[in-house]
Amino acid sequence: MKTKIILVTLSITMVASIIVGNIHWKNKIESFHTVEVQKTETLSTSAEEPNIDASSDTKGSEENSEEVTTSIESNVEKQSYLGNLPEDLKKKINTAINQQKPLNFLILGSASTSEQETAWPNLVKQKLEETYGKSVFTITVKEIKDKTSKEVVGGELYMPLVESGADILLIEPFLLADNGKVRMSERLGNLTTILEAFKQKNPTVKVIIQPSNPIYDAFYYPREERDLRIYAERNNYIYLNHWGAWPKANSPELKELLTEESLPNDKGNKLWADYLINYFVSEN
Repeated sequence: MKTKIILVTLSITMVASIIVGNIHWKNKIESFHTVEVQKTETLSTSAEEPNIDASSDTKGSEENSEEVTTSIESNVEKQSYLGNLPEDLKKKINTAINQQKPLNFLILGSASTSEQETAWPNLVKQKLEETYGKSVFTITVKEIKDKTSKEVVGGELYMPLVESGADILLIEPFLLADNGKVRMSERLGNLTTILEAFKQKNPTVKVIIQPSNPIYDAFYYPREERDLRIYAERNNYIYLNHWGAWPKANSPELKELLTEESLPNDKGNKLWADYLINYFVSEN
């Protein structure tokens, strides 16, 4: 009887040991599996992080490359409009385009060079800024109204403009304002005084001379324009003779482009502006 009891007890003990052992082994395996999974996830995450940064760097590099390409294409397009200009002026503007350092561009003259919104200087300014952007030109328009060149020089009315250090000076030197009031030789002397002041301030200033607008049925005035043209050629200044774009001086059509004061009206300003725009913005 005692032997049976002992056998039963041993059997129960063995079964219990087996069960407990199985449970312990199962828990150990699960624990090991969990640790391995965590390690794998950690390694996977660490391996992926550099890929994210590399992708970001590549994207940034591509964007920078695209910006550089766009900038170069923009500069090339701007340079393509310089075809009508002489080489020294073209070189000056090319440098401004490439360096994005704007040139001081001064448009100076008499009442023929009006500061009004619809006048030719503002029309030219708008077109140049539209074509080249404000990173190439800083354009200033200055009208010295109701003054002869003698009064402008005598009162040194040009000196505040000299201080701007113009890189390009487009000047209409009071040819019409002087008509019948100042001798031509004195006018050219006054023009020399003004231009020398600008060159002393900025020795590399590029001077462009143009006449005032033509007037109807004039006799001496065309001769004065001829003398101004010869002066510009002798002194190696650019001379823009827009008179060729206007009707002949004895043509009634010319009167349709002028006010009663013989200054350009809206149509005349548009014609004058178109001539200058075609010079500064070559479409070829």
